Amino acid sequence: MTPDDFVYCLILVASIPFGHLVKITNGPGNKRLLTSALGVLTILLTCRLHIFHSLITTLVSCLIIRIFGVRKCHTYNFIWCFGYLVFFRTCHYFGLPKPPAISNAVQLLLTLRMTGISFELYDTNVADKKNPLSEEEVRLKKKYQDIDPSVLDIIHYAYCYVGLFTGPYYKYRTFYDMLHNDRCMKIDTKTPLINKCKPVPYIAICFLFFNFFFSIETDEFFEQPFWFRLFYMVPMFIIFRTRLYTAWLLSECICITSTLGAYPADSKPKCGQGPSDLKGLDERVSVTMAVSAFWHGIHPGYYLTFLLVPVILVAENGMIAAFRENKDEKQQKLFDWGCLFFKMRGFDYMCMGFLLLRLDATLAYWSSIYFIGHIVTILFIIIGNICKPKKSKKVSGESNTKKQD
Repeated sequence: MTPDDFVYCLILVASIPFGHLVKITNGPGNKRLLTSALGVLTILLTCRLHIFHSLITTLVSCLIIRIFGVRKCHTYNFIWCFGYLVFFRTCHYFGLPKPPAISNAVQLLLTLRMTGISFELYDTNVADKKNPLSEEEVRLKKKYQDIDPSVLDIIHYAYCYVGLFTGPYYKYRTFYDMLHNDRCMKIDTKTPLINKCKPVPYIAICFLFFNFFFSIETDEFFEQPFWFRLFYMVPMFIIFRTRLYTAWLLSECICITSTLGAYPADSKPKCGQGPSDLKGLDERVSVTMAVSAFWHGIHPGYYLTFLLVPVILVAENGMIAAFRENKDEKQQKLFDWGCLFFKMRGFDYMCMGFLLLRLDATLAYWSSIYFIGHIVTILFIIIGNICKPKKSKKVSGESNTKKQD
């Protein structure tokens, strides 16, 4: 375990019992001060003077929102926040000290919060006016979704300790609802907390075990046989996953104790968004992955990893159409097992770009196993297209006959 991992773990574990203090605190004003005070204190203790990066990002975001208004602030704030990430990661070239890894985590989550609140403001004031709602829909939206934060509210939201270092990302409205929940004392946080903590020791032990025997920095790695090089990405992905799972589970525990995101089940809440019954929109996968790579960092390994995702999805969809759709239950189950196996091996393969980061290192590893992930993906795309059922000409003819009638 690296020193950064230890600090992360210490912050997360210490923040869990603090959530109960937030829960029992009366009044939204007191809760707001408490949550942001802990956030600022934690950043000062871990990042020290590098807190100025988050402060600049937050204050300029507030300025953009006030100057450009709700119609344009989401566009300009998106450019500002993601643009500042470039400076943040290259500031040492301009004579400033290089930010520590833990400061990078704060900046990543803050970028999401400041960008997200701008889009929330746009949705509150502009987006729905293009699609008129009924009076009842307007009333419910205003009561449960719309936001109207002051500059001070935005600052408190930026520095709320919940999810400040590891996520999860949550909307400003979710934060607002936590502060103004006058029934939080009636919410059972003990039972879900215990249930959420149960797998943490097992995952942590798994991480420590594999981390002890395997390392990404192995000098004689390329001298090992092919089977060893191919197998090596499996334990590395296990280390990567268990490290993230431990952090995410502890982060969820913090949300539970502080009652962040506690909504009635009937409201069909979504993670980080609050109650909603809106239909999800289809993603633009390639653009989403490119933005995600930029958000994580400017290392080529991120782009090599994320931009492979859309290709894998194309292969998966083609194989589903060829071998799962309209098949019997037994074949569907067999396909699902096979799909799960190859999907996990795909994660293993892509994870190496996430760990190695450098272009030469990532390509060197993939080359040592003959780019097997790329080759298998391309083969699946070809097989899926060849074996995909063709549309029946008979059905097409009947359709044309009906049109003529």
